[in-house]
Amino acid sequence: MHPSSAIRRTPTALSKADPQTTLSAFRQIVKSRVSARRFEPNVAVPDRVWRDVLRMTSRSPSGFNLQPTHVILLRSPRLKSTLSRHAMLGFGNQYRTTDASAIAVFCSDLEPSKRVDRVYEMEREGGVREDGYMAVLRVAASFLTGEGTTHSPIINRGIGSSTHLSTFLKQTFASALSPVQPMPTMEHVESWSYKNAGIMAQMYTLAATAHGLSTCMMEGVDEYWACLTNSCTYCGWPIFLPHGYCKTRFISNQKYDRSGRYDSLRVKEILQIPDRYGVPLMVATGYDYGAPALTHADCSLDEDSDEWDHDDESQSLNERRLTPRLEMNEIFFGDTFGEPLDLLVNDADRVKDNVA
Repeated sequence: MHPSSAIRRTPTALSKADPQTTLSAFRQIVKSRVSARRFEPNVAVPDRVWRDVLRMTSRSPSGFNLQPTHVILLRSPRLKSTLSRHAMLGFGNQYRTTDASAIAVFCSDLEPSKRVDRVYEMEREGGVREDGYMAVLRVAASFLTGEGTTHSPIINRGIGSSTHLSTFLKQTFASALSPVQPMPTMEHVESWSYKNAGIMAQMYTLAATAHGLSTCMMEGVDEYWACLTNSCTYCGWPIFLPHGYCKTRFISNQKYDRSGRYDSLRVKEILQIPDRYGVPLMVATGYDYGAPALTHADCSLDEDSDEWDHDDESQSLNERRLTPRLEMNEIFFGDTFGEPLDLLVNDADRVKDNVA
C-alpha cells in the first residue's frame, strides 16, 4: 500500500461542491483583485459586508495560532484626514486615505510571548490539537518567534539592535545542529510577526474583493528602514520623515524618501497604537472611482457567528473542528487601537487592557 493511501482524508463541505465551480469562483476573485488608483469618496460600506469580510479575515492562519495581528478599521473622516495630512507619503496615498471608505491598519505584536498562555488555554479548551502538540506548544512558540531580537531602535529604547542572551544561545544551538539535522532559522521578531500580518492582510484583501470592494495595500516606513538615510541630531538615530521625529521629539526640515507609503511612527501616534506593536501595512478599501453602483451579495449568515462557523452542512461533513480564535472585538478595533468597533459590539467596554 502506498503510504499516501493510508492517510485519513477528512471530508469537508468544500469537497461536496462542484470542483470546477469552486475553482472558477476563486480564480475570478484572484483575477479581479487589482490595486485601486482612486476611490469613490464619501461612500460607506454596509455593516453587514464589513462583518462578513472581518469574519473571513479572522480565519487567517498564524504561527502556533498565536494570532499576533490586530486590525484597526479606520472609518472616521476626521482621523483619515489627519492621517492623510501628517503620515502619508505621496499625493496618491494621501488622496486614497481620504477618499477610501475605510483604512484597515494591520498591527503586529512584537512581544508575542505574552499571548502564549492565552492561546494555550484556548487550544486546551477547544480540544482540537493532539496531546503531543499541546506538550510542546509553549516551548516551541517561545523558541521560534524570534522574540528578544529586533531591528528596531525604538523597541530597544534607543540602544540599537540587541540580542538577548537567551536568543543568542538559541541561535548558536540551532546553527551548531544544522549540519547534523534540520533546524529552524532564528529570525528577528519583526520578520515573524510581519509575515503573519501579511498573511492576514492577504486574506482580508481577497475577502473584500469577493464582496466587490476595491483595495490598495500600502507599506510602511519605520525607524529600521530609516537607517539608510539621515540621522536625528537629537538622539543619533537615523530618520527620514517629512517633518520627522525621534521618540517624542519632532525634528523639522529633514529630508525623506517618498518611496515609502507612510510614516509608521506618526501612524502609531495618531491612532494611539502602543510601542509593543508595529504597523507593517495598511489596506485602503472602498469602491473604485467611477465604477457602476454595486449590489452586494446576501450576507445573512454574518448575523450569527456560531452559524457562520458551524452551519449544518459543514458540521455534518466536517469531522474535525476549527481551531479557536480570539473574540472578534479583541482582533478588530474601530478608528484607534483598543476602541470597540461599533459594527461588532453594542457596549462601550474597552478591551485595550487585554492587548496593550
